Amino acid sequence: MALARAVFALAVTWMLIVTASADSIVSTEDIYDRYKNAVFKVTATGTMYNGTRQFASGSGFLIDTAGFALTANHAVFSRKNNYKTIDITARLGPNATATTHDVEVIAVDEDHDVALLRLKNPTSFASAIPLETSEVRTATPITVMGYPADRDLSFLGGFLSNKAIADRWQTDTPIDIGNSGGPMFDKYGK
Repeated sequence: MALARAVFALAVTWMLIVTASADSIVSTEDIYDRYKNAVFKVTATGTMYNGTRQFASGSGFLIDTAGFALTANHAVFSRKNNYKTIDITARLGPNATATTHDVEVIAVDEDHDVALLRLKNPTSFASAIPLETSEVRTATPITVMGYPADRDLSFLGGFLSNKAIADRWQTDTPIDIGNSGGPMFDKYGK
């Protein structure tokens, strides 16, 4: 749990950039192949006290092989007091090989729209995306992975356009509903 809280603190303090082992340019195909089994579609079903059901979904990614993961807070209905029950699942990997897992919300930061999750069963996962904080600049080419509009795992490209607010970036990458919470990479696979 100490690891989980430390990682969560890191996630809300810095823009998360995924790390590779060296600073050599990595092809987008290699980034996809390396991390496709660490990215998942998260789906939440919230049942309100009056019986009304609401649905949310987004993308997320494993940050270690024990099942800890990050996603966008708005994709998991973290405001539990609005709901009688919240059921969250993750479909991990591309559709053809996807596995479904129950999800536990460990911590949330609503101000930064980040949620730390733990995927359950099995207890070990084959792939994870390590995290690193680093300075990034306007015009940095980026790619994102996620599950837009209930489609299969997608890989999209663009640029960091500007630092719109003190700790948030704007991008011209075409991010659709369902991409929220997915990882972002630079040309080094970071």
